[in-house]
Amino acid sequence: MRILNENIKVVTIESLLKEIKSSMINKTPFSLVRFGDGGIKVIHALASGDFSQLSDISSKEGIPLTEIRAIVKLWAATANLSNYVDTPEVYFSKYFWPRIRKNRTMSQKTIKRLKLWEHLYKIAGFEVKGYCNPECNFLMCLSSYGNLSLPELLKGKNVCCITSVKDLNKYLVPYNLKFNILQISGQGKNQYKNSLEEVIKKIKETANFFDIWLIAAGELGRIYPGIIKSKGGRAIDVGSLIDFWKTGEIPVRLFYFVKKDPINKMKIMLTNRGKEYEGKF
Repeated sequence: MRILNENIKVVTIESLLKEIKSSMINKTPFSLVRFGDGGIKVIHALASGDFSQLSDISSKEGIPLTEIRAIVKLWAATANLSNYVDTPEVYFSKYFWPRIRKNRTMSQKTIKRLKLWEHLYKIAGFEVKGYCNPECNFLMCLSSYGNLSLPELLKGKNVCCITSVKDLNKYLVPYNLKFNILQISGQGKNQYKNSLEEVIKKIKETANFFDIWLIAAGELGRIYPGIIKSKGGRAIDVGSLIDFWKTGEIPVRLFYFVKKDPINKMKIMLTNRGKEYEGKF
């Protein structure tokens, strides 16, 4: 556990992996959800009445403007059920690298908004049980964790992945993994109308059938981990990790700190710059 201040304690990646492993072995309910700067942007736009921002989000995610507030309420239900919710506080601590883009620090606007995270979580109705690193989806794939890394934990497991990535399994063949895929509509293809109802129905029917669920479904995807846990299942919001497993492309914000493992491309390694923080997160 890393203590960022008197109120905020963040689970270490190694402890998180051990907990996930235990939950799968013992079939105990578990969920982790990551809101990131995207979720904070939505909550901030609602709180400040930023109609322009909400319209952009609505268009990108296919969520009707009239339903965004209801979606945030469902986010709160998931946050309040989940074992862990991410906190951007790590970007401002000594335990992790700062969030940068193209080797530039965050804009002052983004910094100001992220530093409001605790207030925004509160007004959204989040009552968080435990905090995790926003980048834990990628960090769990560090090859330095050996057999405890996420790709290793998934070997031989009955996994369901909620994603818009087509033919994901063909990219996993070299790594002895195969997932059950619950296909959804991607960005700009009206996931709310075309996928939400069916996904929730499927989850309620089969939540505990799988050893674990991996969620990569944008803003709506933040609803699913809570439903899965409430039905006795286990779920991790992995987001763009699925795109990395398909394309091998490292997100810009991580580019200077991690790189692909040349042996197993589902895993990552720290760059020299990233190694400055080794053992801290």
